[in-house]
Amino acid sequence: MKYIMINKQAPVLFSPALEHAAVANACVQSASDIITGAGFVMILPEGRAECYGSSVSLGDLPAGKHDSKIVTKTLFGEEHNG
Repeated sequence: MKYIMINKQAPVLFSPALEHAAVANACVQSASDIITGAGFVMILPEGRAECYGSSVSLGDLPAGKHDSKIVTKTLFGEEHNG
């Protein structure tokens, strides 16, 4: 699964068939919306998300340092430690 992070707080998860740049263009609604991370996300068996990699279509924008915690909290309602 792929993802982008908007303003370090709003993850958007989507199909690997789509380009990061295309999804980012569709999701950015105003000049204040900034893509702060992008890459891939894996849902681990222990119930947490792990973000990794980067987006070539967004100029090698890497997965953000705290993106895994934000995606985990968004999907599961709390931060899991594994």
